[in-house]
Amino acid sequence: MIGIVRYFNQKQGYAFIRPLVIDGNNWALADFDVFFGVNTLDKTNFVSLVQGELVSFTLNQSKKGHFAENVTLGREIALLCPPCSSSKGAS
Repeated sequence: MIGIVRYFNQKQGYAFIRPLVIDGNNWALADFDVFFGVNTLDKTNFVSLVQGELVSFTLNQSKKGHFAENVTLGREIALLCPPCSSSKGAS
């Protein structure tokens, strides 16, 4: 799944990601955010994570709600989702 970083708190080690979904022939932002706890991973991999950045991730569900795993950063995501580059920073 592809999403946009909505909020990242490096000091406390968590982020919220808004998934991008296909709505008909268009890409749209989902109506929910996904929690990503960086504490379980090496925080140094996410030093440059910023609001509006595109990420790919695996979407999972727990009793507390949606959460992201296998978060990957990088501009190569735009190759998977060409409209995503124009969605960067969207709300």
